[in-house]
Amino acid sequence: MKKLLFLLAMCSALTFVSCSKDEDETPSKFITATIDGNAFEAATVGSFLDNSLGAELLFSTGSNADGTFTIGLNIPTDTPVNAAQTIDEFDFAIVFADDDDNAFYTTGVIELTKNDTEANEMEGTFSFTAVDDEDATNVHEITNGAFKFTY
Repeated sequence: MKKLLFLLAMCSALTFVSCSKDEDETPSKFITATIDGNAFEAATVGSFLDNSLGAELLFSTGSNADGTFTIGLNIPTDTPVNAAQTIDEFDFAIVFADDDDNAFYTTGVIELTKNDTEANEMEGTFSFTAVDDEDATNVHEITNGAFKFTY
């Protein structure tokens, strides 16, 4: 239930915050990955800060252009760089959803390569396995994940 609520919060962030691509500049926000061997690039990325759980957390989400997949990342803003963080249900969570509105349980890692709290920029990598909460045969492997967020 917590993951479903988190997914809803992440999707609502897309309504309020998105990015645009400039051909001459690196995007200020992006999420890319390989899902089951196929390239994923978020067409829209939204981010917002929340400290209602006692620590300042950055919630960011992105969906590809046809809406078949959504990836959401939940990362504390005080996370050190170059230290792999195991995904859990709270501090380091990854939400994954497909176009059938299936919710997935995720296991994997997130690692920050940049965390500039003064410039409000965060970059890093991730990989995880997503297993459908209701159908354990519906499994996705997400590799080569990369992200950059401004908040």
